[in-house]
Amino acid sequence: MIRESIIIFLIFLLAFFQNSFFLNFFSDSFVPDIILVIMIVWFSQRNLQKKWFRMVWVGFFLDMLSGGLVGLNIFSFLMITLMVSFLSERFFANQKNDSLSEFFVLSIFVILGTVLNSLIAEIGIWGMQKNLLYTFNFIGIKKIGLKIFYNFIFLILVYWPIKRIDAFFHFRKRVLDK
Repeated sequence: MIRESIIIFLIFLLAFFQNSFFLNFFSDSFVPDIILVIMIVWFSQRNLQKKWFRMVWVGFFLDMLSGGLVGLNIFSFLMITLMVSFLSERFFANQKNDSLSEFFVLSIFVILGTVLNSLIAEIGIWGMQKNLLYTFNFIGIKKIGLKIFYNFIFLILVYWPIKRIDAFFHFRKRVLDK
């Protein structure tokens, strides 16, 4: 229970950091999705039952802090969780503890998650328009390319520290279970 509370508190802090601090350095459409990247790395090797609850909290925090359509980030993160869960079962099933190949697979997950998240956000914005003549602008190559680039750079920065934190939590759990 304490571990879950710590993780939810960290998720809230990261959501706050993403929606307040990064907006000072990036334009609104190019803000790196630090929550998305961390959630993909953190939950790519967990079972699906534990992911749903956390992803709802992540989406809820981002919805509340962004001031956008409530439920859009929840839906987006649940779809990304389903995709990552489905693909991670295929990619990580027979894999030995090879950090480099895991990093490569997670890079692909981050790219796919960024595209899916941007697509769902764009469809949500399109759906909120009162004007039926709103032209659907499919994100744009430059916008999605920069967002993928920023998310990949952030993945490089956080991958190994997250692995260390995860190993610490697993070690603590094993010690406490004995």
